[in-house]
Amino acid sequence: MSENLSPQEMIRANAEMVLAVARDEFHQDVGFDAAGVRWLDGYIQGLVDQGDVDTSETLCDNLGSFLGTCIIESYGGTWQDTEHGWAVVMDSDLAVFPFNKVLKHLTEGSGDSVLSLFNGIPALMDHAREAASHTGPAEPRPQTFISKLGRLFRS
Repeated sequence: MSENLSPQEMIRANAEMVLAVARDEFHQDVGFDAAGVRWLDGYIQGLVDQGDVDTSETLCDNLGSFLGTCIIESYGGTWQDTEHGWAVVMDSDLAVFPFNKVLKHLTEGSGDSVLSLFNGIPALMDHAREAASHTGPAEPRPQTFISKLGRLFRS
Protein backbone atom coordinates (compact mmCIF):
# COMPACT_ATOMS: atom_id res chain seq x y z
CA MET A 1 0.00 0.00 0.00
CA SER A 2 1.16 3.48 -0.74
CA GLU A 3 1.79 5.73 2.21
CA ASN A 4 0.09 8.53 0.26
CA LEU A 5 -3.34 6.95 0.57
CA SER A 6 -5.92 8.25 3.02
CA PRO A 7 -7.30 5.72 5.51
CA GLN A 8 -10.52 5.46 3.49
CA GLU A 9 -8.52 4.85 0.30
CA MET A 10 -6.51 2.14 2.07
CA ILE A 11 -9.74 0.51 3.26
CA ARG A 12 -11.07 0.53 -0.30
CA ALA A 13 -7.80 -0.92 -1.64
CA ASN A 14 -7.97 -3.71 0.97
CA ALA A 15 -11.57 -4.44 -0.01
CA GLU A 16 -10.62 -4.58 -3.70
CA MET A 17 -7.80 -6.99 -2.83
CA VAL A 18 -10.24 -9.37 -1.08
CA LEU A 19 -12.55 -9.15 -4.08
CA ALA A 20 -9.65 -10.06 -6.38
CA VAL A 21 -8.63 -13.00 -4.15
CA ALA A 22 -12.22 -14.30 -4.15
CA ARG A 23 -12.27 -14.20 -7.94
CA ASP A 24 -8.71 -15.32 -8.70
CA GLU A 25 -8.04 -17.91 -6.01
CA PHE A 26 -11.53 -19.16 -5.14
CA HIS A 27 -13.23 -18.60 -8.53
CA GLN A 28 -16.08 -16.71 -6.86
CA ASP A 29 -17.54 -13.91 -8.93
CA VAL A 30 -18.83 -11.74 -6.10
CA GLY A 31 -19.16 -8.03 -5.63
CA PHE A 32 -19.63 -5.59 -2.79
CA ASP A 33 -23.13 -6.86 -2.10
CA ALA A 34 -25.12 -9.51 -0.23
CA ALA A 35 -23.56 -12.30 -2.33
CA GLY A 36 -20.13 -11.00 -1.39
CA VAL A 37 -21.02 -11.07 2.31
CA ARG A 38 -22.43 -14.61 1.97
CA TRP A 39 -19.11 -15.66 0.40
CA LEU A 40 -17.16 -13.87 3.16
CA ASP A 41 -19.28 -15.54 5.83
CA GLY A 42 -18.58 -18.95 4.34
CA TYR A 43 -14.88 -18.20 3.98
CA ILE A 44 -14.53 -17.11 7.61
CA GLN A 45 -16.62 -20.01 8.88
CA GLY A 46 -14.47 -22.39 6.83
CA LEU A 47 -11.39 -21.07 8.63
CA VAL A 48 -13.14 -21.50 11.97
CA ASP A 49 -14.31 -25.04 11.14
CA GLN A 50 -10.80 -26.07 10.06
CA GLY A 51 -9.33 -24.66 13.22
CA ASP A 52 -7.13 -22.49 11.02
CA VAL A 53 -8.07 -19.24 12.69
CA ASP A 54 -5.71 -16.39 12.02
CA THR A 55 -6.74 -13.35 14.01
CA SER A 56 -3.90 -11.21 12.73
CA GLU A 57 -4.50 -7.54 12.30
CA THR A 58 -3.80 -7.86 8.57
CA LEU A 59 -6.48 -10.50 8.00
CA CYS A 60 -9.04 -8.64 10.11
CA ASP A 61 -8.20 -5.37 8.33
CA ASN A 62 -8.60 -6.91 4.88
CA LEU A 63 -11.78 -8.86 5.58
CA GLY A 64 -13.27 -6.02 7.63
CA SER A 65 -12.56 -3.60 4.79
CA PHE A 66 -14.45 -5.90 2.43
CA LEU A 67 -17.39 -6.29 4.85
CA GLY A 68 -17.63 -2.56 5.46
CA THR A 69 -17.49 -1.78 1.75
CA CYS A 70 -20.30 -4.28 1.14
CA ILE A 71 -22.34 -2.58 3.85
CA ILE A 72 -21.76 0.88 2.33
CA GLU A 73 -22.55 -0.29 -1.22
CA SER A 74 -25.72 -2.06 -0.05
CA TYR A 75 -27.09 0.23 2.66
CA GLY A 76 -25.19 3.49 2.46
CA GLY A 77 -23.01 5.11 5.07
CA THR A 78 -19.43 6.26 5.24
CA TRP A 79 -16.24 5.14 6.93
CA GLN A 80 -15.48 7.22 10.00
CA ASP A 81 -12.79 7.00 12.64
CA THR A 82 -14.76 6.99 15.90
CA GLU A 83 -13.66 6.87 19.52
CA HIS A 84 -14.27 3.09 19.33
CA GLY A 85 -12.34 2.54 16.09
CA TRP A 86 -13.20 2.62 12.42
CA ALA A 87 -16.90 2.22 11.73
CA VAL A 88 -19.44 2.49 8.97
CA VAL A 89 -21.74 5.28 10.13
CA MET A 90 -25.21 5.54 8.63
CA ASP A 91 -28.23 7.75 9.01
CA SER A 92 -29.60 8.33 12.49
CA ASP A 93 -26.18 7.93 14.10
CA LEU A 94 -26.14 4.17 13.56
CA ALA A 95 -22.60 2.81 13.49
CA VAL A 96 -21.41 -0.73 12.78
CA PHE A 97 -17.87 -1.96 13.27
CA PRO A 98 -16.89 -4.36 10.48
CA PHE A 99 -13.34 -4.98 11.72
CA ASN A 100 -14.62 -5.96 15.16
CA LYS A 101 -17.30 -8.18 13.64
CA VAL A 102 -14.75 -10.08 11.54
CA LEU A 103 -12.62 -10.66 14.63
CA LYS A 104 -15.67 -11.87 16.59
CA HIS A 105 -16.65 -14.27 13.81
CA LEU A 106 -13.10 -15.63 13.68
CA THR A 107 -12.95 -16.13 17.45
CA GLU A 108 -16.57 -16.94 18.34
CA GLY A 109 -17.75 -18.79 15.23
CA SER A 110 -21.09 -18.69 13.48
CA GLY A 111 -22.93 -17.29 16.50
CA ASP A 112 -21.22 -13.98 15.72
CA SER A 113 -21.29 -14.18 11.94
CA VAL A 114 -20.64 -11.32 9.57
CA LEU A 115 -23.73 -12.34 7.61
CA SER A 116 -25.97 -11.92 10.66
CA LEU A 117 -24.71 -8.35 11.06
CA PHE A 118 -25.21 -7.60 7.37
CA ASN A 119 -28.73 -9.06 7.30
CA GLY A 120 -29.68 -7.24 10.51
CA ILE A 121 -28.73 -3.77 9.29
CA PRO A 122 -32.15 -2.87 7.79
CA ALA A 123 -33.83 -3.55 11.15
CA LEU A 124 -31.13 -1.58 12.98
CA MET A 125 -31.61 1.33 10.57
CA ASP A 126 -35.38 1.26 11.05
CA HIS A 127 -34.97 1.20 14.81
CA ALA A 128 -32.47 4.09 14.74
CA ARG A 129 -34.76 6.18 12.51
CA GLU A 130 -37.75 5.47 14.72
CA ALA A 131 -35.83 6.49 17.83
CA ALA A 132 -34.60 9.69 16.13
CA SER A 133 -38.07 10.65 14.90
CA HIS A 134 -39.70 10.22 18.29
CA THR A 135 -39.28 13.82 19.36
CA GLY A 136 -42.83 14.48 20.50
CA PRO A 137 -43.94 14.68 24.12
CA ALA A 138 -43.73 11.51 26.12
CA GLU A 139 -46.96 9.58 26.29
CA PRO A 140 -48.67 9.83 29.65
CA ARG A 141 -48.25 6.79 31.82
CA PRO A 142 -51.42 4.93 32.62
CA GLN A 143 -52.58 5.67 36.12
CA THR A 144 -52.42 2.79 38.53
CA PHE A 145 -54.70 2.26 41.47
CA ILE A 146 -51.88 3.27 43.82
CA SER A 147 -51.26 6.56 41.99
CA LYS A 148 -54.98 7.39 42.08
CA LEU A 149 -55.06 6.56 45.77
CA GLY A 150 -52.01 8.75 46.40
CA ARG A 151 -53.76 11.75 44.81
CA LEU A 152 -56.57 11.44 47.34
CA PHE A 153 -54.14 12.00 50.16
CA ARG A 154 -52.25 14.87 48.47
CA SER A 155 -55.33 16.99 47.96
